[in-house]
Amino acid sequence: MKLFWKIWIPGVIVVIIGYSLLVGEIANVPRGSRCPTLIIGDWDWLDKTTYGAWLPRRFAEILLLNVFIWIKPLRVADQGNDWGYRQVWRKRTPSMNDVVFFESSEEPQFLLAKRITERLKERDTFFVNAINFYLI
Repeated sequence: MKLFWKIWIPGVIVVIIGYSLLVGEIANVPRGSRCPTLIIGDWDWLDKTTYGAWLPRRFAEILLLNVFIWIKPLRVADQGNDWGYRQVWRKRTPSMNDVVFFESSEEPQFLLAKRITERLKERDTFFVNAINFYLI
């Protein structure tokens, strides 16, 4: 029984964290910006292997470890962290009609889902604002 608690449980936790960081995770659609394709409250699988997984900037972005930031001193210490985003690998680049998820700049806790309708050149920057973003 001691072997179970000392090896299997930590091993399962490491596998879950690694899987969510590098392979994929589920996400809830909080807004109706992609209705009727994605409906508010839908749960979608985010495949991180296709376009490349991004390693987190701080502990608050790591599944299962983010529960520790409920403790105020740890949360305050974590707010000062910024490891920078690093992309791991990718199978391909986004193409036309793909649906992509990205963080909202105004509310980082929400993911926005958008369909790619125009191909930009590499290193191009685009902005989502009231003109090109319709919120239902």
